[in-house]
Amino acid sequence: MKLITKAVIFSTLFLMNIMSFNIAQANNLSSHINLPVEKYKLKNGLTVLLNPDKKLNTASYILGFKVGSRHERKGITGISHMFEHLMFKGTKKYPNFDQIFSENGVVSVNAFTSRDYTAYVGTFPPDKLELILDVESDRMTQLTFTQEELNKERGAVQEERLMRIDNSPTGVLFENLFDQLFEKHPYRWPIIGYSEDIAKYSLEDLNKWYKTYYSPNNAVLVISGKFSAKKAKTLINKYFGNLKTKQIPTEINIKEPKQIKARSREISKKVQSSMATFSYLGPPLGTKEFYALEFISQILGTGESSVFYKKFVRQKKLLSSIYLGVIDLYHYGVFYIFYPLLDISKEEIIKKSILEELNKGIDLNLNKKSIEKVKNIYMNDMIYSLKRSRSRARDLFGYEISFNDYKKMYEKLDIIKDLSPEFIKRVGEKYLTPQKSNYIILKTKI
Repeated sequence: MKLITKAVIFSTLFLMNIMSFNIAQANNLSSHINLPVEKYKLKNGLTVLLNPDKKLNTASYILGFKVGSRHERKGITGISHMFEHLMFKGTKKYPNFDQIFSENGVVSVNAFTSRDYTAYVGTFPPDKLELILDVESDRMTQLTFTQEELNKERGAVQEERLMRIDNSPTGVLFENLFDQLFEKHPYRWPIIGYSEDIAKYSLEDLNKWYKTYYSPNNAVLVISGKFSAKKAKTLINKYFGNLKTKQIPTEINIKEPKQIKARSREISKKVQSSMATFSYLGPPLGTKEFYALEFISQILGTGESSVFYKKFVRQKKLLSSIYLGVIDLYHYGVFYIFYPLLDISKEEIIKKSILEELNKGIDLNLNKKSIEKVKNIYMNDMIYSLKRSRSRARDLFGYEISFNDYKKMYEKLDIIKDLSPEFIKRVGEKYLTPQKSNYIILKTKI
């Protein structure tokens, strides 16, 4: 085992004592919440993060791979998600993962696929660490599945697509949002894939995907909670150390062409209610500009105390709800405004009013008081998240797999602390302009 980096950072404050921490009073926020983390790499390239904490009763792990829907192409869209399903089919050594996990007290076993990566998670009793590492290393390279199992999961995924997208107004709207916003980048297709592609995957397609991307040098393993770091390192080397490295394909970051005029799209479908969305292409996750857009979404449109909710729901009574948010992606960020329509005849009035209120809101509501409020929410949310092994492991994993540096999680708070009303306004004026808007209206088909 080759030690590449080792960062053991001890907390300067107990987590329980800083739940009401004031973000505006700290000079260097990252120094207040750093966890004891040891990061290293095996000779075969597997990145490992260990975060032992004897105060917790259990431990959690995440094993993730740097492959998601953005690595796909037309014809095999959704294959990352399909393979996530097949990863639970078993190996010769462990033919039934569900059974072995349930018999050994491993809970919250799950997996998730994003546009940027795929991950497998679980929470386990401290004495089951070796079992977890044995199972996960085995299915990284020894997974077995048949045509019959593929057909079964194909049906399950098709049903999942029907429920989450085809028969869901929100699902239809957001699938179209990504398709409209991204003209070139593979972020444009849905994580679950298109129905015609799901129907055509072959065993050869799935095996090729597995043999290409499921490799230790394309993976990150995080363990957090009650366990011995010394024992974990020995066991990780035992079960993962001899796995072979693969040649991962070089990825091309496809650049989106500059949007110079507003786009609009109308969809008619048999759904219960009409709804609409505006979206804007933004900077990638981790940048100061991304967090500035996130602040705008929080202040203007998150919760019933937000500016947009008060204006459109309580005062004007044009809408029953409205929400602003951001989607964090590795290559680009997405800013969106989403709202159901009570009265389709008022579509144009609402559309025009929202665009006017967005510009006005950026100018009038991004003041020091509102921004400091959001800063403290961020701090307290992170502190709460770091109290649990599962969410702690996921936070560490997310930043490590996205940036090759889990410490970006801490740096985020220092970036946020330095955000000023002037900077946030400049970012809003840069990205949220009328000519960069993408509007979609989903109308109920009679």
